[in-house]
Amino acid sequence: MHQSAPAPFQVFKFGGASIQDATGLRRVGDLLDRYASARQLIVVSASGKTTNALERLLEERLLGHESEAVAVWDQMAQVHLEMGHLCDAPLGSESVAMAVQKTLIDLRLRCFAPLTGNYAADYDRIVGCGELLSNALVAAYLAQRQPNVSLLDAYAVFRTDSNHRQARIDWGETTKRLTEATEMSGWYVLPGFIGADAQGNPTTLGREGSDYTASAAAFMLGAHSVTIWKDVPGFLSGDPKAFPEVHPIARMSYEEAIELAFYGASVIHPKAVQPVKKAGIPLYIKSFLYPQHPGTCIDAQPGIEPACVCLIRSAHQSLVRLSTRELSFVAEDHLIRIYRCFHRHGIKVNLSQLSAAHASFCFASDPRIEPVLFDELQADFDLEHRNGLSLYTAYHHDADARKYLRSLGQVVIEQRSPVHFRVLLEETQK
Repeated sequence: MHQSAPAPFQVFKFGGASIQDATGLRRVGDLLDRYASARQLIVVSASGKTTNALERLLEERLLGHESEAVAVWDQMAQVHLEMGHLCDAPLGSESVAMAVQKTLIDLRLRCFAPLTGNYAADYDRIVGCGELLSNALVAAYLAQRQPNVSLLDAYAVFRTDSNHRQARIDWGETTKRLTEATEMSGWYVLPGFIGADAQGNPTTLGREGSDYTASAAAFMLGAHSVTIWKDVPGFLSGDPKAFPEVHPIARMSYEEAIELAFYGASVIHPKAVQPVKKAGIPLYIKSFLYPQHPGTCIDAQPGIEPACVCLIRSAHQSLVRLSTRELSFVAEDHLIRIYRCFHRHGIKVNLSQLSAAHASFCFASDPRIEPVLFDELQADFDLEHRNGLSLYTAYHHDADARKYLRSLGQVVIEQRSPVHFRVLLEETQK
Protein backbone atom coordinates (compact mmCIF):
# COMPACT_ATOMS: atom_id res chain seq x y z
CA MET A 1 0.00 0.00 0.00
CA HIS A 2 1.24 3.47 -0.86
CA GLN A 3 2.19 5.40 2.27
CA SER A 4 1.21 9.08 2.25
CA ALA A 5 3.87 11.71 2.86
CA PRO A 6 4.04 13.07 6.41
CA ALA A 7 2.31 16.35 7.14
CA PRO A 8 4.54 19.40 6.81
CA PHE A 9 6.15 20.98 9.84
CA GLN A 10 4.76 23.99 11.60
CA VAL A 11 7.40 26.29 13.12
CA PHE A 12 6.83 28.29 16.30
CA LYS A 13 9.45 30.69 17.64
CA PHE A 14 9.28 31.87 21.26
CA GLY A 15 11.36 34.89 22.28
CA GLY A 16 12.90 35.70 25.61
CA ALA A 17 9.85 37.59 26.90
CA SER A 18 7.64 34.53 26.46
CA ILE A 19 9.82 32.27 28.63
CA GLN A 20 11.18 34.75 31.17
CA ASP A 21 9.49 33.03 34.13
CA ALA A 22 7.57 29.91 35.09
CA THR A 23 4.23 31.53 34.26
CA GLY A 24 5.47 32.26 30.76
CA LEU A 25 6.76 28.74 30.31
CA ARG A 26 3.41 27.28 31.33
CA ARG A 27 1.74 29.67 28.90
CA VAL A 28 3.98 28.34 26.12
CA GLY A 29 2.89 24.81 27.01
CA ASP A 30 -0.77 25.83 26.85
CA LEU A 31 -0.26 27.51 23.46
CA LEU A 32 1.38 24.41 22.06
CA ASP A 33 -1.38 22.18 23.43
CA ARG A 34 -3.89 24.40 21.65
CA TYR A 35 -2.18 25.25 18.36
CA ALA A 36 0.67 22.81 17.70
CA SER A 37 0.65 20.24 14.90
CA ALA A 38 1.82 16.63 14.92
CA ARG A 39 5.13 17.76 13.38
CA GLN A 40 6.20 20.83 15.28
CA LEU A 41 9.52 22.68 15.41
CA ILE A 42 9.83 24.94 18.46
CA VAL A 43 12.65 27.51 18.24
CA VAL A 44 13.57 29.23 21.51
CA SER A 45 15.57 32.32 22.41
CA ALA A 46 17.46 32.91 25.64
CA SER A 47 15.10 33.57 28.53
CA GLY A 48 14.37 37.14 29.61
CA LYS A 49 17.54 39.23 29.88
CA THR A 50 19.90 36.24 29.84
CA THR A 51 21.73 37.41 26.71
CA ASN A 52 22.42 40.78 28.36
CA ALA A 53 23.67 39.00 31.48
CA LEU A 54 26.06 36.81 29.50
CA GLU A 55 27.37 39.82 27.60
CA ARG A 56 28.05 41.45 30.96
CA LEU A 57 29.77 38.27 32.18
CA LEU A 58 32.07 38.36 29.16
CA GLU A 59 32.88 42.03 29.73
CA GLU A 60 33.77 41.37 33.38
CA ARG A 61 36.05 38.53 32.35
CA LEU A 62 37.74 40.69 29.72
CA LEU A 63 38.42 43.27 32.43
CA GLY A 64 39.87 40.58 34.69
CA HIS A 65 36.98 40.85 37.15
CA GLU A 66 36.46 37.12 37.68
CA SER A 67 34.56 37.47 40.97
CA GLU A 68 32.10 39.89 39.33
CA ALA A 69 31.67 37.48 36.42
CA VAL A 70 30.92 34.65 38.87
CA ALA A 71 28.31 36.83 40.57
CA VAL A 72 26.59 37.46 37.23
CA TRP A 73 26.62 33.73 36.51
CA ASP A 74 25.28 32.78 39.95
CA GLN A 75 22.35 35.17 39.65
CA MET A 76 21.46 33.94 36.16
CA ALA A 77 21.78 30.30 37.23
CA GLN A 78 19.54 30.86 40.24
CA VAL A 79 16.80 32.40 38.11
CA HIS A 80 16.76 29.37 35.79
CA LEU A 81 16.87 26.86 38.65
CA GLU A 82 13.90 28.56 40.31
CA MET A 83 11.99 28.38 37.03
CA GLY A 84 12.76 24.67 36.83
CA HIS A 85 11.56 24.02 40.38
CA LEU A 86 8.37 26.05 39.86
CA CYS A 87 7.58 24.16 36.67
CA ASP A 88 8.18 20.85 38.45
CA ALA A 89 6.05 21.67 41.50
CA PRO A 90 2.57 20.97 40.10
CA LEU A 91 3.74 17.66 38.66
CA GLY A 92 5.50 16.32 41.73
CA SER A 93 8.84 15.58 40.07
CA GLU A 94 12.26 17.18 39.71
CA SER A 95 12.91 16.43 36.04
CA VAL A 96 12.91 20.05 34.81
CA ALA A 97 15.12 21.34 37.63
CA MET A 98 17.46 18.38 37.12
CA ALA A 99 17.74 19.12 33.40
CA VAL A 100 18.54 22.77 34.19
CA GLN A 101 21.12 21.77 36.82
CA LYS A 102 22.89 19.38 34.45
CA THR A 103 22.97 22.00 31.69
CA LEU A 104 24.29 24.66 34.07
CA ILE A 105 27.23 22.43 35.01
CA ASP A 106 28.20 22.02 31.35
CA LEU A 107 27.69 25.68 30.49
CA ARG A 108 29.66 27.00 33.46
CA LEU A 109 32.72 25.18 32.14
CA ARG A 110 32.14 26.80 28.76
CA CYS A 111 31.64 30.30 30.16
CA PHE A 112 34.72 30.21 32.40
CA ALA A 113 37.13 28.46 30.05
CA PRO A 114 40.23 30.56 29.26
CA LEU A 115 39.55 33.44 26.89
CA THR A 116 41.13 33.09 23.45
CA GLY A 117 41.93 36.75 22.79
CA ASN A 118 39.49 36.70 19.87
CA TYR A 119 36.56 38.76 21.18
CA ALA A 120 34.06 37.59 18.55
CA ALA A 121 34.87 33.90 19.09
CA ASP A 122 34.70 34.28 22.88
CA TYR A 123 31.40 36.12 22.48
CA ASP A 124 29.87 33.30 20.46
CA ARG A 125 31.06 30.63 22.89
CA ILE A 126 29.74 32.42 25.99
CA VAL A 127 26.69 34.43 24.92
CA GLY A 128 25.18 31.53 22.96
CA CYS A 129 24.88 29.61 26.23
CA GLY A 130 21.61 31.44 26.93
CA GLU A 131 19.87 29.61 24.11
CA LEU A 132 21.32 26.27 25.21
CA LEU A 133 19.92 26.82 28.68
CA SER A 134 16.47 27.77 27.36
CA ASN A 135 16.51 24.74 25.09
CA ALA A 136 17.08 22.38 28.00
CA LEU A 137 14.49 24.13 30.16
CA VAL A 138 11.74 24.22 27.53
CA ALA A 139 12.36 20.69 26.25
CA ALA A 140 12.32 19.19 29.76
CA TYR A 141 9.12 21.03 30.65
CA LEU A 142 7.31 20.09 27.44
CA ALA A 143 8.38 16.46 27.81
CA GLN A 144 6.28 16.32 31.00
CA ARG A 145 3.21 17.43 29.05
CA GLN A 146 3.74 15.65 25.74
CA PRO A 147 5.40 12.27 25.24
CA ASN A 148 7.07 12.84 21.87
CA VAL A 149 9.46 15.77 22.51
CA SER A 150 13.05 15.78 21.24
CA LEU A 151 15.84 18.26 21.97
CA LEU A 152 17.92 19.23 18.93
CA ASP A 153 21.61 20.12 19.22
CA ALA A 154 22.06 23.33 17.22
CA TYR A 155 25.84 22.83 17.14
CA ALA A 156 25.33 19.49 15.41
CA VAL A 157 22.48 20.61 13.14
CA PHE A 158 23.13 24.24 12.13
CA ARG A 159 26.39 24.36 10.16
CA THR A 160 27.79 27.83 9.45
CA ASP A 161 30.97 29.49 8.29
CA SER A 162 33.47 30.90 10.81
CA ASN A 163 32.34 34.55 10.63
CA HIS A 164 31.78 34.99 14.36
CA ARG A 165 28.82 37.10 15.53
CA GLN A 166 27.44 37.24 11.95
CA ALA A 167 27.82 33.66 10.77
CA ARG A 168 26.44 32.60 7.39
CA ILE A 169 24.47 29.38 7.17
CA ASP A 170 25.78 26.47 5.10
CA TRP A 171 22.41 25.78 3.54
CA GLY A 172 23.21 22.46 1.90
CA GLU A 173 24.85 20.82 4.92
CA THR A 174 22.34 22.25 7.41
CA THR A 175 19.38 21.11 5.31
CA LYS A 176 20.80 17.57 5.22
CA ARG A 177 21.45 17.48 8.96
CA LEU A 178 18.16 19.09 10.00
CA THR A 179 16.09 16.85 7.73
CA GLU A 180 17.77 13.73 9.08
CA ALA A 181 17.32 14.86 12.68
CA THR A 182 13.58 15.54 12.25
CA GLU A 183 12.46 12.71 9.96
CA MET A 184 10.06 11.28 12.54
CA SER A 185 6.84 13.00 13.61
CA GLY A 186 6.84 14.77 16.95
CA TRP A 187 7.85 18.01 18.64
CA TYR A 188 11.42 19.20 18.25
CA VAL A 189 12.94 21.98 20.37
CA LEU A 190 15.82 23.88 18.73
CA PRO A 191 17.84 26.78 20.19
CA GLY A 192 17.83 29.81 17.92
CA PHE A 193 20.68 32.23 17.25
CA ILE A 194 23.50 29.66 17.41
CA GLY A 195 25.33 27.18 15.21
CA ALA A 196 28.84 25.81 14.71
CA ASP A 197 31.44 25.96 11.95
CA ALA A 198 33.04 22.96 10.24
CA GLN A 199 35.54 22.60 13.13
CA GLY A 200 32.75 22.58 15.72
CA ASN A 201 33.47 26.08 17.03
CA PRO A 202 30.34 27.89 18.32
CA THR A 203 29.01 30.70 16.13
CA THR A 204 26.04 33.07 16.28
CA LEU A 205 23.80 34.42 13.53
CA GLY A 206 23.65 38.04 14.74
CA ARG A 207 21.90 39.68 17.67
CA GLU A 208 18.23 38.63 17.91
CA GLY A 209 19.02 35.93 15.35
CA SER A 210 16.50 33.36 16.63
CA ASP A 211 13.89 34.70 14.19
CA TYR A 212 16.36 33.90 11.41
CA THR A 213 16.87 30.37 12.77
CA ALA A 214 13.12 29.80 12.67
CA SER A 215 12.60 31.05 9.12
CA ALA A 216 15.73 29.29 7.83
CA ALA A 217 14.60 26.00 9.39
CA ALA A 218 11.12 26.47 7.90
CA PHE A 219 12.67 26.95 4.46
CA MET A 220 14.86 23.86 4.80
CA LEU A 221 12.01 21.67 6.08
CA GLY A 222 9.36 22.96 3.65
CA ALA A 223 7.22 24.03 6.60
CA HIS A 224 3.54 24.93 6.36
CA SER A 225 3.98 28.21 8.28
CA VAL A 226 6.11 30.12 10.78
CA THR A 227 4.64 31.88 13.82
CA ILE A 228 6.75 34.24 15.92
CA TRP A 229 5.16 34.65 19.34
CA LYS A 230 5.86 38.04 20.94
CA ASP A 231 4.53 40.32 23.66
CA VAL A 232 2.98 42.67 21.07
CA PRO A 233 -0.18 41.98 19.02
CA GLY A 234 1.66 41.73 15.71
CA PHE A 235 3.40 44.32 13.59
CA LEU A 236 2.45 47.86 14.61
CA SER A 237 2.96 51.07 12.64
CA GLY A 238 5.56 52.08 15.23
CA ASP A 239 6.98 51.22 18.61
CA PRO A 240 4.38 52.35 21.19
CA LYS A 241 7.24 53.16 23.58
CA ALA A 242 8.61 55.71 21.09
CA PHE A 243 5.53 57.08 19.29
CA PRO A 244 2.24 58.38 20.71
CA GLU A 245 -0.14 56.88 18.14
CA VAL A 246 0.45 53.52 16.50
CA HIS A 247 -1.87 51.15 14.68
CA PRO A 248 -1.93 47.38 14.17
CA ILE A 249 -1.08 46.05 10.72
CA ALA A 250 -3.17 43.05 9.68
CA ARG A 251 -1.12 41.99 6.67
CA MET A 252 1.94 43.01 4.71
CA SER A 253 3.98 41.64 1.84
CA TYR A 254 7.36 40.00 2.26
CA GLU A 255 8.94 43.03 0.55
CA GLU A 256 7.35 45.51 2.96
CA ALA A 257 8.46 43.44 5.97
CA ILE A 258 12.03 43.20 4.62
CA GLU A 259 12.15 46.97 4.16
CA LEU A 260 10.83 47.71 7.65
CA ALA A 261 13.17 45.21 9.30
CA PHE A 262 16.16 46.51 7.33
CA TYR A 263 15.47 50.07 8.47
CA GLY A 264 15.28 49.06 12.11
CA ALA A 265 11.79 47.78 13.00
CA SER A 266 12.56 45.58 16.00
CA VAL A 267 9.57 43.24 15.66
CA ILE A 268 11.49 40.89 13.37
CA HIS A 269 15.12 40.18 12.49
CA PRO A 270 16.16 41.72 9.14
CA LYS A 271 17.26 38.34 7.72
CA ALA A 272 14.18 36.43 8.84
CA VAL A 273 11.89 37.22 5.91
CA GLN A 274 14.03 36.21 2.93
CA PRO A 275 13.93 32.42 3.52
CA VAL A 276 10.14 32.27 3.92
CA LYS A 277 9.72 34.61 0.95
CA LYS A 278 11.75 32.31 -1.28
CA ALA A 279 9.67 29.31 -0.23
CA GLY A 280 6.32 31.15 -0.19
CA ILE A 281 5.74 30.24 3.46
CA PRO A 282 3.41 32.58 5.38
CA LEU A 283 4.93 34.16 8.48
CA TYR A 284 2.67 35.19 11.36
CA ILE A 285 3.52 37.54 14.23
CA LYS A 286 1.19 36.93 17.15
CA SER A 287 0.92 37.78 20.82
CA PHE A 288 1.43 35.02 23.37
CA LEU A 289 -0.58 37.21 25.79
CA TYR A 290 -3.59 37.39 23.45
CA PRO A 291 -3.32 34.36 21.16
CA GLN A 292 -6.89 34.79 19.95
CA HIS A 293 -5.85 38.08 18.28
CA PRO A 294 -5.16 37.50 14.56
CA GLY A 295 -1.82 39.33 14.69
CA THR A 296 -0.01 40.11 11.43
CA CYS A 297 0.33 37.86 8.40
CA ILE A 298 3.34 38.36 6.11
CA ASP A 299 2.84 36.77 2.69
CA ALA A 300 3.22 37.28 -1.07
CA GLN A 301 0.29 39.67 -1.55
CA PRO A 302 1.53 43.21 -2.27
CA GLY A 303 1.19 46.21 0.04
CA ILE A 304 0.30 46.88 3.67
CA GLU A 305 -3.21 46.52 5.10
CA PRO A 306 -4.38 48.94 6.28
CA ALA A 307 -2.21 51.43 4.38
CA CYS A 308 -0.35 53.66 6.84
CA VAL A 309 2.85 55.53 7.62
CA CYS A 310 5.28 53.37 9.59
CA LEU A 311 7.70 55.08 11.99
CA ILE A 312 10.99 53.61 13.25
CA ARG A 313 13.40 54.95 15.87
CA SER A 314 16.99 53.73 16.22
CA ALA A 315 18.66 55.27 19.27
CA HIS A 316 22.33 55.32 20.35
CA GLN A 317 23.74 56.14 16.93
CA SER A 318 27.25 57.33 16.11
CA LEU A 319 28.23 59.51 13.15
CA VAL A 320 31.65 59.78 11.55
CA ARG A 321 32.50 62.37 8.89
CA LEU A 322 35.57 61.54 6.81
CA SER A 323 37.55 63.70 4.42
CA THR A 324 40.64 62.93 2.38
CA ARG A 325 44.10 64.30 3.01
CA GLU A 326 44.90 64.29 -0.70
CA LEU A 327 43.21 67.60 -1.59
CA SER A 328 40.83 65.52 -3.68
CA PHE A 329 37.18 64.46 -3.78
CA VAL A 330 35.92 61.42 -1.87
CA ALA A 331 36.01 58.92 -4.71
CA GLU A 332 35.23 55.24 -5.27
CA ASP A 333 38.64 53.99 -4.12
CA HIS A 334 38.20 55.86 -0.83
CA LEU A 335 34.75 54.37 -0.31
CA ILE A 336 36.06 50.86 -0.95
CA ARG A 337 38.66 51.29 1.79
CA ILE A 338 36.09 52.76 4.19
CA TYR A 339 33.50 50.03 3.69
CA ARG A 340 36.15 47.31 3.98
CA CYS A 341 37.13 48.80 7.32
CA PHE A 342 33.51 48.78 8.51
CA HIS A 343 33.11 45.19 7.35
CA ARG A 344 36.25 44.01 9.18
CA HIS A 345 34.89 45.42 12.43
CA GLY A 346 31.35 44.11 11.93
CA ILE A 347 29.82 47.58 11.59
CA LYS A 348 26.52 47.90 9.72
CA VAL A 349 26.11 51.34 8.17
CA ASN A 350 22.58 52.58 8.84
CA LEU A 351 22.82 55.84 6.86
CA SER A 352 25.44 57.39 4.59
CA GLN A 353 25.75 60.73 2.83
CA LEU A 354 28.34 61.85 0.29
CA SER A 355 29.46 65.30 -0.73
CA ALA A 356 32.43 66.40 -2.80
CA ALA A 357 34.66 66.86 0.23
CA HIS A 358 33.17 64.57 2.88
CA ALA A 359 31.60 61.16 3.45
CA SER A 360 29.38 60.69 6.51
CA PHE A 361 28.35 57.33 8.00
CA CYS A 362 25.86 56.57 10.76
CA PHE A 363 25.89 53.29 12.69
CA ALA A 364 24.88 51.86 16.06
CA SER A 365 27.32 52.97 18.76
CA ASP A 366 29.71 50.30 20.01
CA PRO A 367 32.20 51.61 22.62
CA ARG A 368 34.28 48.44 22.37
CA ILE A 369 34.87 48.64 18.63
CA GLU A 370 34.87 52.38 17.94
CA PRO A 371 38.34 53.28 19.29
CA VAL A 372 40.00 50.66 17.08
CA LEU A 373 37.78 51.55 14.12
CA PHE A 374 38.57 55.26 14.40
CA ASP A 375 42.32 54.64 14.73
CA GLU A 376 42.23 52.61 11.53
CA LEU A 377 40.19 55.19 9.61
CA GLN A 378 42.39 58.06 10.82
CA ALA A 379 45.41 56.43 9.20
CA ASP A 380 43.95 57.52 5.84
CA PHE A 381 41.33 60.18 6.55
CA ASP A 382 40.57 63.19 8.70
CA LEU A 383 37.78 62.16 11.03
CA GLU A 384 35.08 63.93 13.01
CA HIS A 385 32.85 61.96 15.37
CA ARG A 386 29.55 62.47 17.17
CA ASN A 387 27.55 60.06 19.28
CA GLY A 388 24.30 60.10 21.25
CA LEU A 389 22.24 60.62 18.07
CA SER A 390 18.94 59.05 17.00
CA LEU A 391 17.94 57.91 13.54
CA TYR A 392 14.27 58.11 12.57
CA THR A 393 12.63 56.59 9.51
CA ALA A 394 9.15 57.30 8.13
CA TYR A 395 8.18 54.57 5.67
CA HIS A 396 5.44 55.56 3.19
CA HIS A 397 5.88 59.06 4.63
CA ASP A 398 3.59 62.05 4.31
CA ALA A 399 3.90 65.76 5.21
CA ASP A 400 2.62 65.24 8.76
CA ALA A 401 5.16 62.48 9.43
CA ARG A 402 8.03 64.58 8.08
CA LYS A 403 7.00 67.58 10.18
CA TYR A 404 6.65 65.44 13.29
CA LEU A 405 10.08 63.82 12.97
CA ARG A 406 11.82 67.14 12.32
CA SER A 407 10.23 68.49 15.52
CA LEU A 408 11.97 65.90 17.70
CA GLY A 409 15.38 67.57 17.74
CA GLN A 410 18.20 69.27 15.88
CA VAL A 411 18.55 67.77 12.41
CA VAL A 412 22.04 66.55 11.51
CA ILE A 413 21.28 64.69 8.25
CA GLU A 414 18.03 64.45 6.33
CA GLN A 415 17.29 62.17 3.37
CA ARG A 416 14.13 61.65 1.36
CA SER A 417 12.93 59.32 -1.38
CA PRO A 418 9.40 58.65 -2.64
CA VAL A 419 9.00 55.91 0.00
CA HIS A 420 11.47 56.72 2.80
CA PHE A 421 12.05 59.84 4.85
CA ARG A 422 15.04 59.54 7.18
CA VAL A 423 16.43 62.03 9.64
CA LEU A 424 19.42 61.75 11.94
CA LEU A 425 19.12 64.16 14.82
CA GLU A 426 20.20 65.16 18.26
CA GLU A 427 16.98 64.72 20.17
CA THR A 428 15.54 67.49 22.29
CA GLN A 429 15.58 66.49 25.93
CA LYS A 430 12.06 65.90 27.19
